[in-house]
Amino acid sequence: MKHQNPITIKQQQGVVWILTLIVLPVLLALLAFVLNFSHVYLNQAKLQNAVDAAALSAAESLNNGLGNDALVDGVSAFNQTLTGGGNQELLNAGVLPDISFSHTVNPYDAWTADPFFVRVSATYTQDALLLAGFFGIDNITITASAIAGPSSFSAGPVPPAGTPILPTVLYPEL
Repeated sequence: MKHQNPITIKQQQGVVWILTLIVLPVLLALLAFVLNFSHVYLNQAKLQNAVDAAALSAAESLNNGLGNDALVDGVSAFNQTLTGGGNQELLNAGVLPDISFSHTVNPYDAWTADPFFVRVSATYTQDALLLAGFFGIDNITITASAIAGPSSFSAGPVPPAGTPILPTVLYPEL
């Protein structure tokens, strides 16, 4: 009976190259997806920060009795936040906030006479990056919204006129 020689390391080197050629493209595709979706997540966080700033600024104007300036203050805060460092992509895309006012939070009914609450929302459509187009993803829509208003009363009844309603807080989207 003959004894078979064990397989040497030199004979296995071809297998490693074949496995590397199979695994490397998969790892590169995974890296591309991670980069794509982390970029989308970062833009969503930046957009949410701008919307939060706009809602708080507009609500603060309402609370200080400057209702006529609330819309201008909200848009100004939104633009100032986007002008900050690292937000150039959203700023260049011309993203604008949609600002509405309401007398109550729940239900949020658009109300222009004597509002207490502000809702700001914005939408940005980001073109697909790297390999996403290969899988049929042409673009990704990013949305953000915030409601801000006085914190001195619940979302139900409105306080009588002249009641101090500071500070201003963000409410969860209902």
